[in-house]
This record gives sequence, C-alpha cells and structure tokens, in this order.
Amino acid sequence: MSNPNIFSSTKLYSKSGGASVTTTETALIGNYRGSGKILKIFMLQVANNNGGNTAEVTLVLYKNSVAFNIVKSVPVPADSSIIILSKDNQIYLEENDMLKIYGSASNLDVVYSYEELS
Repeated sequence: MSNPNIFSSTKLYSKSGGASVTTTETALIGNYRGSGKILKIFMLQVANNNGGNTAEVTLVLYKNSVAFNIVKSVPVPADSSIIILSKDNQIYLEENDMLKIYGSASNLDVVYSYEELS
C-alpha cells in the first residue's frame, strides 16, 4: 500500500516512547512496508545520565534500507540533554523508513513523540 494523503487522513494517534541508547545501532521507530501510515516525528531528545563524561550520539534515517545521518557523533555533555528533533524540524517516516540510534557509551536515554496518520 502507498503512503496516505496526510490531508485526507481519517485517523490520527499521538504516541511517545523512550529507550536506553546502546553502543550498537538499534531500531528506534519504524514505519514498515504495507502499514498504510505516515509517522510524523516531532520530538526526539537524548539525555546523558553520566555525571562526569560527555557521550556522543548518532541518529540515522533509513529510507528503503539506505542510511542518512540526521546527526553524527554529536556530543551530549554530562548530566544534560540535547534536542535532535522538534516541531521546528520534524520529519515524516514514510512506509519502509526507520530511525536507528546508537551512542559512544551506554549512559544515554532517548525520549520521543510522534503522530501516526492513516
């Protein structure tokens, strides 16, 4: 099925989630082939839980299995957070798109919010 026209969508669901970021690239949010949906990612924030060390984070967009870095090795200072995606720079995940994330250390957390349109 193809992506729905977002202006004629009949269903809209708000969703959010979170995960621990590891040093291995891990799927975070996916819109799988045949879903009939579009996902609008409007908030993604990464926090560093380590009180003494900066860690780096990389967020990758996969479009039909082709990787595009959204951010690459961006430092997250100790005991602070960074906003990667917001309402000012939101992205859409079409069918067969996926966001994956990894860090330089395992002391990072990610929180995200998105809308599912169909």
